[in-house]
Amino acid sequence: MDLKPSAPVARSRHLRASDLALLWLSLLLWTVTFLVGTLVDSAPYRDALQTLSGGWQTILGNLSVVFVAYTLSNVGILCVLAGTLGALGAKARLGADREPPEDRDTSAPRSSAVLRSFLVYLFLIAGLLILGDDPAAPTQKQYVRIAGFISLLGFSINYRPSLFGRFLSRFGAMLDDGKVVKS
Repeated sequence: MDLKPSAPVARSRHLRASDLALLWLSLLLWTVTFLVGTLVDSAPYRDALQTLSGGWQTILGNLSVVFVAYTLSNVGILCVLAGTLGALGAKARLGADREPPEDRDTSAPRSSAVLRSFLVYLFLIAGLLILGDDPAAPTQKQYVRIAGFISLLGFSINYRPSLFGRFLSRFGAMLDDGKVVKS
């Protein structure tokens, strides 16, 4: 029996039905999460959690609201959802039809998108905690800026994974040498 390595299978650039379902679900969840982050004040729910008042159902309900409405967790959810949309956008090839295909993730694009988005979220949160006055309680205007920026970054990094590779290279070089290397 001859076991020769097979040539890589060319993947379709069209979205399958499952991709379309994920796309619309991600868009819906992003919109709902953004609206919750904009309109729901998580402070009363956080205060109730600090005292653990009420039964376990009340505590779980408060925890659920805080998870979705609290700025620091809300923008993480938005980033992951935007990253998923970016990965789907890369697969659908949103650019002009004649553009050459960009570097793309061919191994596990959805899982990679979640991980890349989570790292983007961690960088943003680290920056907010270091530079921000009160990152846990921004004004509505600040929240919209943070949510918009992290969503755009999450989408972009996953639409063009090569951007993420360059970002990691520069960050790694900065940590290794204490300076940024130009590529």
